[in-house]
Amino acid sequence: MTIESEGIPFPPADLLPFPTTSEGGSAVQFLKLFDPESDPIGLCVADVVGEFLRAHEARVSLGTMAVRSLEELQFALGSFASDLGQRPVDSLRQSELLTWLHSHPEWASPHTQARRMGCVVTCFRWAESDGLIQRCPFRRDSSTLPPLKPRAAIDENDYRPLFDLTKKPPFQASRFTAKAFRRSLWFLWETGARTCEMRLLRWEQTNLDKGVAVLWEHKGDATGEPRIIALPRKVVRYLSALKKRLNPAPTDLIFPNGRGRVWTNSTFGRQFRRYAQHLEMKTGISAYSLRHGFCVRCLETTHMGERQIADLMGQASTKYVSWYGKSSRRRFDYLVKLINELE
Repeated sequence: MTIESEGIPFPPADLLPFPTTSEGGSAVQFLKLFDPESDPIGLCVADVVGEFLRAHEARVSLGTMAVRSLEELQFALGSFASDLGQRPVDSLRQSELLTWLHSHPEWASPHTQARRMGCVVTCFRWAESDGLIQRCPFRRDSSTLPPLKPRAAIDENDYRPLFDLTKKPPFQASRFTAKAFRRSLWFLWETGARTCEMRLLRWEQTNLDKGVAVLWEHKGDATGEPRIIALPRKVVRYLSALKKRLNPAPTDLIFPNGRGRVWTNSTFGRQFRRYAQHLEMKTGISAYSLRHGFCVRCLETTHMGERQIADLMGQASTKYVSWYGKSSRRRFDYLVKLINELE
């Protein structure tokens, strides 16, 4: 997602009072060459945001930051600069950050609100450590946001009726769209892949002989390591038969929508919600819940450790595996086993 796709112009050229130097840096950097000890007075939000994003664009070019991470920063900070771009930094208050968050009702999820707040706070903390401002005006205050809870996970009792419903949609839907959605749904359930990985997966990224899909550009590509999606044998058999039947080009999508194009995130999510609402599924269920359900199934039905499950899901740490494990049935069994060992 880029700012342009959301209709938010960034960088906000009309809000940047300082021109760019011939060397590609900002005028703030140019002035600091003459007085490195001074703290530029009167910097506005747009100045700080512009400096921060330029520094992180350089990180992307060096391969130390993921492109998608930069795009999320651009989106959040572009919105913040559009609303408060001309405000002097030294006049900002914590309450204005909260007001900005609440002015975007489309960010209803506590997870989304926390990420947007984190983007802004990270920007101004960076500016403080880099000497652009004297003090960061914001803090990451989770007490002002709705409590974060693990998103609901889809289990077998949820998935099976959902998958069966896609065979005969209860609402008007193209036969090709329903079939494409059913294939995508099944792949997410079987592999635990992210929805964005499924939507953009191409034949050239798969090695069916080894049973893997290898993605060099992915959500965590700042580590320099590829994202390896392990494909179960049933998925390998299906993809092998599909490839033999279609004889696709290497760059063709494996899971296109009903029109043969890439699923957009909003379209796929909208399709999922139509089926989920018809089944009156529990609150909090979304397409991403298939991935969470995969994690919980691994915890409940296997003896893999959290590190192995995190590797399987392409997670850099075990933080979210542990988080979702708190609601797992396996945790209850584990606690009962511990108490019984005391007898």
